[in-house]
Amino acid sequence: AAASVAYLGPFTSDFRSEILSKWSDKLKEANIVRQPGGNITKILGDPLTTLQWHLKNLPRDELSIENAIVLNECKKWPLIIDPQAQASSFIKNCEPEIMILRPKEKTFVRQLENAISFGRAVMIEGIDEELDPALDPILLIPSRDKNIQIKLEHQITYNPTFKLYMITSNPNPTFSPESLAKVTLINFTITQSALTDQLLALVVAKEKPNLEKEKEQLVVSNASMKSQLLESQAKILRLLQESSGDILDDVQLIDTLAESNKTSKTLSTQMVQSEETEKQIDMSRREYTSVAKRASLLYFCVI
Repeated sequence: AAASVAYLGPFTSDFRSEILSKWSDKLKEANIVRQPGGNITKILGDPLTTLQWHLKNLPRDELSIENAIVLNECKKWPLIIDPQAQASSFIKNCEPEIMILRPKEKTFVRQLENAISFGRAVMIEGIDEELDPALDPILLIPSRDKNIQIKLEHQITYNPTFKLYMITSNPNPTFSPESLAKVTLINFTITQSALTDQLLALVVAKEKPNLEKEKEQLVVSNASMKSQLLESQAKILRLLQESSGDILDDVQLIDTLAESNKTSKTLSTQMVQSEETEKQIDMSRREYTSVAKRASLLYFCVI
């Protein structure tokens, strides 16, 4: 997952799958214990968060979900390849008060300084193949979690709540190695397979809305149950730490253990139900695969 966040952002879904497969083979050769089929979505993804992202206009394909996770987890400021404007639309929905800047504006640096000082989110659109040198003090900042002094045109105090998103609409940009070392490159360029997935999700949602609605309800319910389970486990640990004498005489601890066990069993049942519903949705999706493929093919013929 860490390697995926660091290295796979610029690549297409097919190439990412190929690299993950090779990494898995290397782990096998080194006799490192691992879980089969692991990927960034399974390790770092959360179904409820993904559902919330979809409501904020994130496309419903695997590539877009992976990109959103990288966007959320990366430690360097993201530079996003976004010719279809899907990423910028998603980010604007996540950050409704985001400030939109363009490098060639006369007041670019002044507005950027104000955003940094007040901790606002900024989206820089129209990035070319060369990054503005004025961004270097921000891109090379040693820590994004501390109030430190940085200098653009003036000496200002960096606010940790500041966020930066850089967008290029060029579908195939060539950045220098020096520029790429300063950022996390994320490729939101839509591919034929990714568009097929997006269109398939739209068709299924239109033709079989009940299944999609049921799946969303299960995601929310599962997230709530998991939260209850974690709270119960934390309470058990706290009670064990505070307990003195014979643990079997601690009625509150015994009751909490029983409650945790009950929640765990209910969650397991819920997860089985969720898996069955997902299988039904997958079967229904297959009925419309040819429609999605044809629509995707038409799109790429037109452009």
